[in-house]
Amino acid sequence: MTAGKRSGWSGRLGVGVVMFALVLVGAAPPASAAAPSGIRVLQSPTATFRTLKCTVNKYGFRAVGYSRSGWKLTIAVHPFRGYRRYKIPYGNGGDVAFGVRPPPGVPLLWSNLNEPPPDLVDNRLAQAGGELSFPGGRSRLALGMALVYEQDYRDQPHITVAGTAACRYRGRRR
Repeated sequence: MTAGKRSGWSGRLGVGVVMFALVLVGAAPPASAAAPSGIRVLQSPTATFRTLKCTVNKYGFRAVGYSRSGWKLTIAVHPFRGYRRYKIPYGNGGDVAFGVRPPPGVPLLWSNLNEPPPDLVDNRLAQAGGELSFPGGRSRLALGMALVYEQDYRDQPHITVAGTAACRYRGRRR
């Protein structure tokens, strides 16, 4: 590729990977569905986050959820520009940061802030990233990322995170 010329291939591949991950777990329920199916961690052991505690303030958007098995999902969007779609790149270059932590006592953290391993730098699938959106306005959140890396690439170097969860806000709706 020449300098200044960008290929649209990696973007299409990234969207394709995210869509595949969402379809794989049935994360796109019809609008008439009573409850979201949950944001799922697809590797073993699995975890499902059905409800997130969400807040919006001058610092941005934040959502925190716990699975029944003790896993924790934290999502932050800064700056928050409304309930729309956000691309999720690897590293510190985007508006979205999220992390998945297993039950207490297990010192692992998977996050989009962790870059792919050096041996996968040229792999387009490994560089695809993910997406965060709000398909139900403020009441639902969808998250999808095919490869979320662990900070030290040990034991289980990557997981897949995909699905939708309900967003619950504290206090009355304005």
